[in-house]
Amino acid sequence: MTPRLFCPPPLAAGAETTLPSAAAHHATRVLRLKRGDAVTLFDGEGASFRPRSRAWTRYAVIARLWADASRSSASRR
Repeated sequence: MTPRLFCPPPLAAGAETTLPSAAAHHATRVLRLKRGDAVTLFDGEGASFRPRSRAWTRYAVIARLWADASRSSASRR
């Protein structure tokens, strides 16, 4: 199962976002995710995206949102 991480809105395809420090900590320290691992970011308002990491450290994750997972999963039904 792909981990899902909360990222405050707005999230939009093509945008670059920085995960909040708590989410970055959870991703890197608790889940031990590494750059390139599959994750889904969601905003709590129905949007979710699969990001491509640009920077991935213990304390920060910066990613570009490239695939709208909420729309792609809805179109498969």
